[in-house]
Amino acid sequence: MDRRPPRSIPPWRIITRFWYRAPVQTKFLLITVPLAMIMTVGGHAIRQYQTGQRAIEIAVQQFDEVGKRAAAALATEYWNYNVTQAGAIMRSLMLIPKVVRAASVEVANGNVVADSPFRFEAVNASPGSTDRLGWYRAEFPILANRGSAAPETVGMLTIDYSLAEQESENQRIFLRTVLNASAGALLLILGVTFAMNRSIIRPIEWVSASARQSD
Repeated sequence: MDRRPPRSIPPWRIITRFWYRAPVQTKFLLITVPLAMIMTVGGHAIRQYQTGQRAIEIAVQQFDEVGKRAAAALATEYWNYNVTQAGAIMRSLMLIPKVVRAASVEVANGNVVADSPFRFEAVNASPGSTDRLGWYRAEFPILANRGSAAPETVGMLTIDYSLAEQESENQRIFLRTVLNASAGALLLILGVTFAMNRSIIRPIEWVSASARQSD
């Protein structure tokens, strides 16, 4: 009596047998469904991802412009030694939505002046401001133009801002886009499959069945 265990069939052979024995309609679905999903859902997902990244880039550019203008304004107050006005500029930065921290220091000969009156720091104490997820930091030199000489760095301005809400919104829109595209692609595939089944696939199956009977 032969007690040898039965030989296992390779997976590729199982797939090959299934493919050759499957009806035409099943083969059509196996080919069209993945391709349609990749093309439709993938295209929408890529476009939405690019749109979300572009929104983040625009926000970063806007804060860069704000930082440059604030640094230029602070340079004038540093030059005039107007501590009060410099403090007002720093406090005004906190009025900008999404700014969670603004700080400035005085620099002399490349070193931070420890006890400078131009050392400011303001933090937004709103809920969630301590969560650094989605925070971006931008640093800007405060340059004093001393006539014909090259501009001298007299301070540094640091702005921390949060784009966590924008990133969360991008994720929600991305997920909604993928789901809508998937649903639309499936409905389209079902409609095309139903139409082709009645007009093309069924007649082919009838012809094949007739040919087998004749054989």
